[in-house]
Amino acid sequence: MIKKRKALLALCCIIFSASNVSASASNIYAKEKNIYKYSLDVNINQNVVTVYELDKNGEYTIPNRAFVCSAGKDTPLGTFKTSDKYRWRELFGNVYGQYATRITGHILFHSVPYNTMNKNDLEYEEYNKLGTSASMGCIRLCVRDAKWIYDNCPSGTTVNIIDSDKPGPLPKPAAYKIDVNDTEKRGWDPTDPDLSNPYIKGSIDSKDDVDENYAPKPDTVIDFAGMKINGNMFYLGCYNINGCNYFKISDIEKIFELAGISFSYDCDDTNNAGDCIRINTSDTPSDSDYKKLYTEGTNSINTAAKVVLALYGNQKMLINAYSIGGKNYYSIRDIAEMSQLNVLWDKTSNCIELENDVTT
Repeated sequence: MIKKRKALLALCCIIFSASNVSASASNIYAKEKNIYKYSLDVNINQNVVTVYELDKNGEYTIPNRAFVCSAGKDTPLGTFKTSDKYRWRELFGNVYGQYATRITGHILFHSVPYNTMNKNDLEYEEYNKLGTSASMGCIRLCVRDAKWIYDNCPSGTTVNIIDSDKPGPLPKPAAYKIDVNDTEKRGWDPTDPDLSNPYIKGSIDSKDDVDENYAPKPDTVIDFAGMKINGNMFYLGCYNINGCNYFKISDIEKIFELAGISFSYDCDDTNNAGDCIRINTSDTPSDSDYKKLYTEGTNSINTAAKVVLALYGNQKMLINAYSIGGKNYYSIRDIAEMSQLNVLWDKTSNCIELENDVTT
């Protein structure tokens, strides 16, 4: 008998709701009930949020990431626990914020305000104040970062609001500036993962379109793609480049494991470890494999991508990868093809569907 095992990966599904809700996304990182992976420090002096994760002793000492923000003169100092979450939230001054998470009282994490509950109606001049004190007390963030907190920091997460001359253990990120004369784009937050966002409609066609580290410009980034796997929603980081989503291989491993598909990987430690990845195999690439990689990789038309030799079982392929922040990002379609999964597109739900036939 043949059974079909399906994993629905809902890429960038946005749920529109103005009501008071708790985040429905499961936290795949939670070790056990009532244990939170992260705590948050908000430095109102430097306008930066630092995310800490647990160390081996159960203390929040490991800096994970930093967000540029805007606090205000009425932002209170102290230690608080997050509570309510709002997909959209009305704010003071008849404006609205996306991905709001309550810190205490009327103090929230939320996006830069919008004039209406429309993603193309951003107060773009306020957006360009990110990184400075500009709010009425709440902690303003770009959509990408407000959404990260909304998705990954459940109610009860500790928030320490401090006043320090030092940004923190991590550098303060630079704030992206909107061109206020660009009437097509200025109403959108450049980091909003909505596929209608004009900032993410561009493509990368040459090395000129990326920086010296081959990192796509902000208008190609979808930082957190929502994925529906076996009825559960998860969020993982990715980059949308030329219409395809590219993920870290460790996150692809999580996707496959959640779908019940065996997956293990490592990098080859000979010749050039960064140019070869082995998945579900112990085979070692031959000299001819590397010769083909160097020959075809050098002649690649897509100079923004690096060509990688991928081994999957007894399959060998040359695939594109993007090196961003020191990590390689791979197309989930390429990995699915190598593992002989069917890749389907559901236009109704805007989902990628991976279909695996298993004989039992």
